[in-house]
Amino acid sequence: CKVIERVNREDAIVFCSESGVDAAERIRQLVSQSLPRTIGARLLTRPFKQLVANGSNDAVFSEHRVCAVIGTGDPGVASVPFVALEDIMSTASASKVDAVFGRWLDASELSSFHEKLLSNMTLQNVIRSITILDPERLFHEIESAVHELQRRTREKIGSNAIIGLYVHLCCLVERLVTRNPIETYVGQDRFEEERADFIESFRQSFSSISTRYRVEVPVSEIAYVFDYISVSAAPAREERLGSSDLLLDE
Repeated sequence: CKVIERVNREDAIVFCSESGVDAAERIRQLVSQSLPRTIGARLLTRPFKQLVANGSNDAVFSEHRVCAVIGTGDPGVASVPFVALEDIMSTASASKVDAVFGRWLDASELSSFHEKLLSNMTLQNVIRSITILDPERLFHEIESAVHELQRRTREKIGSNAIIGLYVHLCCLVERLVTRNPIETYVGQDRFEEERADFIESFRQSFSSISTRYRVEVPVSEIAYVFDYISVSAAPAREERLGSSDLLLDE
């Protein structure tokens, strides 16, 4: 015979951010403040790099029944659904949010939740929450850089990807300023060889940001930006632009 002790684990939702635990905590607070009532799950923050390193073996998954991970970047825990911050902000991705919170909230409460999310999570409000930098100035700098990147590459970045891209780039600047960049990228040598034009366009587009914050964007970070645009905006990338065309969906 073997006696197996039954462990009742509490439900939890985990928040993380590439910009650190403080940024993850501010995202957690934004979501918590938007909930119409207390739900039957703990809202926890964990270091992004720790989740990436430990995966499903991280202690949080043995101590709690984690229903989802929410954050600015996917830590890649295959056993748990990931909801990106831009999904939380976008009405088009409401079903992803409902799949997580619908187990505790009814239809009217979910509707109230979405209304409060839209009120609390404007793009600039989110940027203010994930960075120590001046959010107003950073937002406009990122916006200008993305416009210039589209002009140089002659590729339109669709509105379905632009919000997430802004969030990603703000986190990128934050990481560089705090000297905590993503330094490795699988297949970086091949990326440098095949995407030299994109690397140059990116560096030129972000030259004013690099100068202002006295940072240099490593190729590894540029590669992740390229992947984000390619995956999130694949349909839009097929639309070639002329130099006088509109470069950004408002």
